Amino acid sequence: MSTDYESFLRVMEDGRIWWLRQDAIRLGAGFLPLCDDNLTLNTELRPPNRRALANERTLIGALGDGRLTILQPTKLERDGCCYVDAAEFLKWLSQYICLKQSKIEFPTELVRRVRIALARAAIERPPQVPKVFESLTLALEDWFDKNLNELPVSLRQRVEKEFFPMPWDTLTPEQKQQLALMTAEDQRKVALAAAQGRRSVALQCDARNDPSLEDQRKGAWECSIVDWNYWSRVPMLTAEEFCILRHVHDPRNFKIDRNSTPDGVGKTLGERVSDELRIIDRSLGPTAEKPTVEWVIWAQQQSWDIPVYLRFLVDEDKTPPKPKGHLNHDLEMQKRANEIAAEKLKETKRPVTRNMVGKTLAQELGMDEETVIRRIRKDW
Repeated sequence: MSTDYESFLRVMEDGRIWWLRQDAIRLGAGFLPLCDDNLTLNTELRPPNRRALANERTLIGALGDGRLTILQPTKLERDGCCYVDAAEFLKWLSQYICLKQSKIEFPTELVRRVRIALARAAIERPPQVPKVFESLTLALEDWFDKNLNELPVSLRQRVEKEFFPMPWDTLTPEQKQQLALMTAEDQRKVALAAAQGRRSVALQCDARNDPSLEDQRKGAWECSIVDWNYWSRVPMLTAEEFCILRHVHDPRNFKIDRNSTPDGVGKTLGERVSDELRIIDRSLGPTAEKPTVEWVIWAQQQSWDIPVYLRFLVDEDKTPPKPKGHLNHDLEMQKRANEIAAEKLKETKRPVTRNMVGKTLAQELGMDEETVIRRIRKDW
């Protein structure tokens, strides 16, 4: 018997790998895809030990548990079977193991194989012409007050799909009988209310599908994940809090989340935050605190990736004035610093440091010494 993952690495036309829900659970639990070396039989998932069987029972209950604060993987129902997105499932599994401090061993090798398969498929896939977004609201503009059977066939099919599970025609026979007994004015009001309700649903469908609103949708999702309603009211963030928020995690849950892997592979959240804190410590000191907007501006200057919900805070057309202690290199200060350094070099044989020059320059300018030192370089 040999291990063969090939049948679980097939990338579909939509650019995803889809696993049967049962197969996903077993792969996550530690089952191995085995096939007979001598016979041409389908690959079979088998448990290597009792631990894998126990893990399977655990994951069956966990996947789909609405009480967990973990984003569930995308699911697809087809021909009576439930499929899950492989990459999203593995990311979910990583977060679940961390959240529950589970003893389930994370399938690192399987993650590596899935990433390679998706990357290879993306390279080989011919470029696709982006689908033009068609507003459902505009398409229905002249039809909101009509019954479903009065709509053109193509529009009716789209309504049935987009409005599901909310039917277009919602009146029961009893309601229709009551409507027949109403006055013409009452009937007009009912029809107007129905049209307004249909328009509202159509607008919601557009908001969900319009590509131009992708950032707004992603930003809203990120806000819900970090509880931005709370953090937006915190006036000053520590360096650690900002780094955690930058990875779209709630700093209050860091002890629980620190061993999770944000992208399903690579360093854990705790390791990434530690790396960033070392960079901040070298630049701003170990006790740096800033308002969120200033942290975002600083991180952008370091070419760090910023999640959508934090980018919204910085309007490119209305960039806030540079705060005291801003890290930009100041050419005017540098010119004067070089002059001061030249004068000191004539007066002493000792090395002239940036701190020495910065102290003198700060006194001349009446500025904070630390701020001046940050904005000049040792160019002498």
